[in-house]
Amino acid sequence: MADYFEMKQCKKDAKGEDRWTGRIGVAFPQKNGAFSLIFDLLPLPSLNDKGQLETRVVLVEPYDKDKPRGGHNDIDDEIKF
Repeated sequence: MADYFEMKQCKKDAKGEDRWTGRIGVAFPQKNGAFSLIFDLLPLPSLNDKGQLETRVVLVEPYDKDKPRGGHNDIDDEIKF
């Protein structure tokens, strides 16, 4: 398990596509299995698919600059003829 997790928020844009925020805070696991949350920004609620207000925060492992993470890092840019 990571020493800490980054907290991010996902919201739908006007086209209904998911848009992820940058880091809004961090979460530290405690010995008893709970987490301590430290917010840099407070997430605002948005409407979910049922038309209800919802505030959802996701915990992700911190970004490691030395470790490729899918996306453009997995593309072979070499052109083969």
